Amino acid sequence: MRSTASIAATLLLTFGLVGTTAGCGKSDPPPPSETVAPADEPAPAEPDTTEPADEPDTVAVPAATEADTVEPATEETDTTAAPEPDADEAPADVEPTAAAEDTLGAEALALATKGCEAGDGQKCVEAAAFHHKGAAGVAVDLKTADGLYAKGCELKEPRGCFMVGGIALQGLLGTADLERAKAWFTKGCDLGDGLSCTSLGMALAGPTGSDNQEAMRVAFERGCALGTGNGCLMAGITWDEGKGVERDPAKALGFYVKGCEADDGPSCANAGGSLIGGAGAAGDADPERALTYLDKACELGAANGCAMLGGVYAQGKLVPQDRDKAVAMLRKACELGFQPACEMLK
Repeated sequence: MRSTASIAATLLLTFGLVGTTAGCGKSDPPPPSETVAPADEPAPAEPDTTEPADEPDTVAVPAATEADTVEPATEETDTTAAPEPDADEAPADVEPTAAAEDTLGAEALALATKGCEAGDGQKCVEAAAFHHKGAAGVAVDLKTADGLYAKGCELKEPRGCFMVGGIALQGLLGTADLERAKAWFTKGCDLGDGLSCTSLGMALAGPTGSDNQEAMRVAFERGCALGTGNGCLMAGITWDEGKGVERDPAKALGFYVKGCEADDGPSCANAGGSLIGGAGAAGDADPERALTYLDKACELGAANGCAMLGGVYAQGKLVPQDRDKAVAMLRKACELGFQPACEMLK
């Protein structure tokens, strides 16, 4: 599947700065396996103790994210990893603070487990995160984590629904189960979780990114309305590419702008690229506004945003030519993994 980073390659090609580019244009929605990374999605905030899991980023999604469009899937949790030692079994050379933190973590797990048993869905998700990541002397146990996430979902904690859906989608307990994933994402979306709605859209898109296009678009738009930047990005792409609807670049731009306002870097990049190409309501290019979005995209770490900025400054048609700025932006894009920018710097 193509990445939305290819829009930058398209502009670089337009400016005559690269020789050939395959697969140009904005992306089809990527397959679910590239957008949901449950191993990186944490439980809601725990008590003031050691956190067992990282905070998530915007996508999720089915395969988030994840890339330049959605968060790429990360490595699956290693379920064979040896358990971390309990605090009272720590080697003699372990720093006292590490043992103390482990003790605090064990206490937090005990409190979360007790709260879950008492019917607190958020506590179920917090307890699940310990088993998901392996913390406080607890071995990684995805089966137990999955059960606790599911219980949290049934107790109306949407993050639990999102996590169970992601585990099912990626097949972390065995075979991937797309239908089970859709069911859990639907529960989370119905509970008002934008990540679940966006992931549902990805799952509905299917492996080719073109299945159930109407339902996919509705799910993306709902994720966007709930404040998930990646949902706005994907909603924009459906309108930009006419996925199940008549193509409407101006409407797509509106979704990209909303995603950018939610600090989604790829949304900012697509907004800037659309404005360079004249996708605004009037159909005219708006270089000044485009640069504002591309600057923000690059600041947020979107490689295609940096590459487009470099191309604009190198070509010098929309803004005064500035080779120093062009090189700096292209170098940053290269460092962020955008290969056409690396080629230009050789």
